[in-house]
Amino acid sequence: MQTSFEGTELFNYSPLLYAYQLTDVGFTGGGTIDGGADGDGGFARWKGKEAPDQARLRSLGNDSVPVSSVADRTFGAGHYLRPSMLQTFGCTNVLVANLTLVNSPFWVIHPVYSHNVIVRGVNVTSANSNNDGCDPESSVDVLIEDSHFDTGDDCISIKSGRDADAWRVAQPTENVIVRRVSCTTSCNGVCIGSEMSGGVRRVLVDGGFTVKRAASPVYFKSNLDRGASIQDVYIRGVEAEECTDCIAFTNNYHSWRGGHFPTLFKNITVADTRCKSAQTGVRAEGLPDMPIQQVTLLNVTVDRASKSATDINNYTKDWVFTNVTINGKLVPAPPN
Repeated sequence: MQTSFEGTELFNYSPLLYAYQLTDVGFTGGGTIDGGADGDGGFARWKGKEAPDQARLRSLGNDSVPVSSVADRTFGAGHYLRPSMLQTFGCTNVLVANLTLVNSPFWVIHPVYSHNVIVRGVNVTSANSNNDGCDPESSVDVLIEDSHFDTGDDCISIKSGRDADAWRVAQPTENVIVRRVSCTTSCNGVCIGSEMSGGVRRVLVDGGFTVKRAASPVYFKSNLDRGASIQDVYIRGVEAEECTDCIAFTNNYHSWRGGHFPTLFKNITVADTRCKSAQTGVRAEGLPDMPIQQVTLLNVTVDRASKSATDINNYTKDWVFTNVTINGKLVPAPPN
């Protein structure tokens, strides 16, 4: 089926639950769906075999090999790229509601090129590799609410495709609301990136976002292969217990092809947020020719940062800290 793997289009094994270019599609009912990925012969075992196919697919995207060249972009039998668990591809009016999803092969809930998407009342428990809980990719008007994620990768990761393949499509993810979500993970709570080359804009995390454990409850990530922008993001009401970095930004996340297409981070606010225990309160890694711009932290508290209050390099511009308290002390914004 035509699908997407890590932000690049291909023809691969079908996602376990799949909808292609449908209008008014729902996955509902209150039951449990078990992907069976870690059983004997399950897809989770493919993680250690996927590298050659992963490299080939990324090259196809970077070289702008047309998707219409089906033979070139076909994987499936004899290859080892794991399918998503639930994917809508090019759909309108999507409802995923009141389901428990466990033991996924890959990304769990994955709307791609979809419009008007509601994810509500889901419980995701899936600890396999790359088991992101919900990854809206190049999708518009998305609502994620009243759900719980216990995952082996980012709980919610907002994406828009990888590198040149996403530049071809040119479909940003925009108008996303996340509210009343709880999560635990060794990766990140709410994350934007790293596959975001179509751009991400107008995201609202609107309170009730609780994190038991995460690397970063709030994380923005890109690299020099990606380009595009992350802008107009407002996050408030995050409550985290244990993490590595409470709030993190990086424009230097793992680069695969060594390009120089810096991403614009601009107009981002994190407010009314508290973390009980972290190694670092705020971490940011901008670039000399593309500083991270217009970031406002308002009423942010980190009770205990065992390593450092902040780890922010020099490449920032127009940051404002208001009532940012780390280890019981007010912290000023970094200079331009």
